[in-house]
Amino acid sequence: MTTTPDNPLLAAALDYAGRGWRVVPLHQIDANNKCSCGNPGCESSAGKHPRPNDWQKIASAEEPQVRAWWRQWPGANVGVALGSASGVVAVDIDPPGGEAFLLNLAAGDLPETVEMFTGKGRRLIYAVPDGLEHDPKTTVFKDGKEEAVRLQSTGGQCVMPPSRHPSGRDYRWAVGRSPADLDPAPMPLWCIGAMCRPKEQPPVADAGATGLYSPGADFNRRGDWLRDVIPDAKLDAKVGDVLRVTRPGKSGGCSATIGYYRAKDGTPALYVFSGNWPGLDGGKCYDKFGAYAKLHHGGDFKAAAQRLADMNYGDKRPKARVTTRPSTDGSAEPAPPSEPEAWEAIVPLTESTSVPKFPLEAMPDGLAKYCRDVAESTGTPVDYAGVSLLGVASGLVGATLAVKLQDGTDGWRERPLLYLCVVADPSAGKTPAQSAVERPATRASQKAGGPPTFITDTTVEALAPLLKKRPRGVCLTVDEIAGWVGSFNQYKAGGKGGDRDFWLSNWTGKSWTVVRKNLAEGYSSIPHPFVSVLGGIQPDRLATLAGADDGFLERILWSYPDRLKPRTSRKAVNGTIWEEVASKLLGRAMKEVGTRNEEDKSDRSGLTECPNDLTLDAAAADVFFDVWCRRMDREAAKAAEELDRLKGVYAKMKGYAARLAVVCFALREASKIDGKGSVSVVNAEDMASGIALAEYFLDHAKRAWNAMANDGRKSLAEVALDWICRNRRTAFSRSDLHTALRRHVKDPEEWGDPLRLLKNLNWIRYQDQPRAATGRRPTPRFEVNPEAFSARELYKQRQKTPDSAQTTPQVEGVA
Repeated sequence: MTTTPDNPLLAAALDYAGRGWRVVPLHQIDANNKCSCGNPGCESSAGKHPRPNDWQKIASAEEPQVRAWWRQWPGANVGVALGSASGVVAVDIDPPGGEAFLLNLAAGDLPETVEMFTGKGRRLIYAVPDGLEHDPKTTVFKDGKEEAVRLQSTGGQCVMPPSRHPSGRDYRWAVGRSPADLDPAPMPLWCIGAMCRPKEQPPVADAGATGLYSPGADFNRRGDWLRDVIPDAKLDAKVGDVLRVTRPGKSGGCSATIGYYRAKDGTPALYVFSGNWPGLDGGKCYDKFGAYAKLHHGGDFKAAAQRLADMNYGDKRPKARVTTRPSTDGSAEPAPPSEPEAWEAIVPLTESTSVPKFPLEAMPDGLAKYCRDVAESTGTPVDYAGVSLLGVASGLVGATLAVKLQDGTDGWRERPLLYLCVVADPSAGKTPAQSAVERPATRASQKAGGPPTFITDTTVEALAPLLKKRPRGVCLTVDEIAGWVGSFNQYKAGGKGGDRDFWLSNWTGKSWTVVRKNLAEGYSSIPHPFVSVLGGIQPDRLATLAGADDGFLERILWSYPDRLKPRTSRKAVNGTIWEEVASKLLGRAMKEVGTRNEEDKSDRSGLTECPNDLTLDAAAADVFFDVWCRRMDREAAKAAEELDRLKGVYAKMKGYAARLAVVCFALREASKIDGKGSVSVVNAEDMASGIALAEYFLDHAKRAWNAMANDGRKSLAEVALDWICRNRRTAFSRSDLHTALRRHVKDPEEWGDPLRLLKNLNWIRYQDQPRAATGRRPTPRFEVNPEAFSARELYKQRQKTPDSAQTTPQVEGVA
C-alpha cells in the first residue's frame, strides 16, 4: 500500500514517477546556499546536477527505487530525465532575451501547458507525441552571446518543484499550470521542427524540375500548393511563413509543413513528417513539381511535365526584358533572363479575429476560482468576470501604491489606474457577471465606511470635492462607454469644456484644477486624481468612438471575447473570499509626508497623502525593460501602414504592463492567509502576470480597433482580394478589376489606393510591361503572390472561430 510521505521532495518525486517521468535525485542547496557536492567550481550548476554518475541509465519511474533514493538523501532536489523515455521535453526561457526570443521562435504558437518558475526564468513542459520521424534532440538558441531558449530532451534533465534554487528561492509551478491542473500539451510544430528534424536538410525527393523555363520549374514558381498539388489536404495553421497542413483522411493535426525547408530553386518545399500520406514518403522533402508528379501521375515526370505544358506552364520567357550582349564573334546574342525576384511574406489585410481567453493564471488561486465560478453561474466567458475583478481591484487599491520604474524624484512611476471596456452584445450577460464581482467589493467598502469607492455617474465638477475627501481615488462603473464618452462637455455652453482633457490627465496622474464660480474658493485643485473606469460597449457602437486623435482611445484596455452559446446554470457563487481580499485592499493606507501638528493631532494641514512606492526586483526589471519594453518598441516601429494608430496602443502597453503588475502584487499580498510577506517589491512573478494581462489586452485591442476602423481603402482592398482569390487570378490589370467590380466604384482611378495597399502588404506586385515609344501609357498590371490563395483561406478560417473556442482549447497533434 502506498503511503503519503511527510517529505515534500519525496512526495513530488513519487508524483512525477507516477506519471511515467523518470526521476533523478540531485544534489541539494545547503543552509549557506552552496551545493551539497562540496565542489566550489559547480556554482553555475549548484543543486542542479545528479548525485549518481550513471543517472542517465538508472533514472527510474519505479516507486521502490524512488523511495530508496530519498531515504539515502532526504533533502535531494528532484530532477526528471527528459526525452522519449519519459515522454516529455522542457523549454527553458532565460532573461533578459529569452521571452522575446521565444515569441519570435514560436510565432504565437504556445499552447497552454505545464509551466514552472525557476530561479531566474521559467520553464514549459511539453509531451512527446507519437509518430515522430526523428527523436527530439536538445537544441540551444542564443541571443547574441547569451543563452536565450534551451529546448531540452534526451541526455538532459531538469530540476522540478519544490526543489531549492541557488538563489534561495524554490522552484514553483505557475498558478493553474501544475501537472495536477493540466496535462502537458503535445510539442507544438515549432518545437518539433527545432528538435526533431535531421541535422541537415533532407534531400528534395523526386525533384524533376530542370531548366529555368521548363514546365516543372515554372510550376514551382507559379503553382499553388493547396490548390494545384494537395487540394484534398486541409490547411491546419500558419506559423510565421510556414504552413501546416493535415493529410487527406485525417481530421486534424499537422502532417506536413510547407516552407520550413526550401527546394533547390528556393521555392517552399513540402516536408512530410511520417509515411502515412498516400503516395509520399515520410521524412522527405518535395518541391511542387515533384509532389505533383508523385501524387497525380504516379511519379511519371514526363507525363506530369506534358500535362503542365498543356496547362500553359513553361517557356514563359519575359521577351520584353531580353537584352543583348556582344558575342565572341562580334554579333549580338540574347543575355540569359534573370531569376524572378523572391516574394516578401504576406501581411494580413485585417488582423486575425482570433483572441486569447482571459489569463486567470495571473491571479491568485482563490480569485481565479472565483472568476470561473462567476463565469459558470452567469453562463458567460470568463473574460467578463476577470476584467471586472481587475477594474474593481484597481479602484480598491487606488493611489495607495505606485511602482517606481526609474530612480530619481521625477523618475518613471506607474499607478494601478485602469480604463477598461468589455465589448459585448446587449444580451451576452456582461452586466450580471460584472455585478457579481462588484457586490462583494461594495459590501467591503460600505463596512470600511467613509466616501463611496464606486460611483456610477459623475461630472468633473462633482469629482473634485469627492476626491478631496477620498484622495486614494474611486472607481467609475458605467454601463455604456460610448455614453460616457458622449457625455463629455454635454453640460457646457456650446458643448465645449475640459472633460476630455480631465480624463487624459487623470490617466497620467497630472494635477487638475477646476475653476468655477459656484465653488467656495472659486477653484478646487486635485494634485493627483485617481479614477479607474470600468464599462462596456456594444460591438455595433465601436465605430461611434472613432474621432479625435488625441490618444484617449489608446488609453482604454479592450476586452472583446467570443460570445458563448446561451446556457443556464444552477451554480451559486460564494463571494466571501473576494470580499475578504477587497477588505484587505481597502485596509492599505496611503503614505503621509510633511509635518504633523504635535499640539493639535487633528490638524493635518501640514500633511500630504501620497502612494507607497514599490520597486522592481532584478528579475522583474530584466523582464520589463529588456523583454517587454523592447518588444513594444519593435512592434510600434513595424506597425503596418493601415494600422498606424496601433503605435499609440503599443506605447501605452509598456506602462500598462507595470500598472497591471501592481494590481497583481496587491491581489497576491491581500490573498495571503497570514497577511505576511513583501510589502514593497514587485517580483518576477508579478511582472510576468502583468505582462500576460497586457498581452491579452493587446490582442483584444487589435480586434476592437479593427471594428472601429472606417477605412474605405481597406474595405475596397478586401473586395479586390476576394475577386482575385475567387477567380484564382495569377495576374490582372486594373481595367480587369474595374470591369468586374464597377458596381463598387465609378472611376477606375479609385482602385489606386486599395491596390497600392495590397502591394505594400505583398499580396500583389507590379508586372513589368513593354512600353511603346509613343502613345498612351498602358494600364497597370499586377501579378499575384503564389501564396495568396492559401493565405486568404487561412484568414477566413480564423474568422470562423466557434463560440465554444474559449471552453474547448484545441491541441495540435502530429500524424
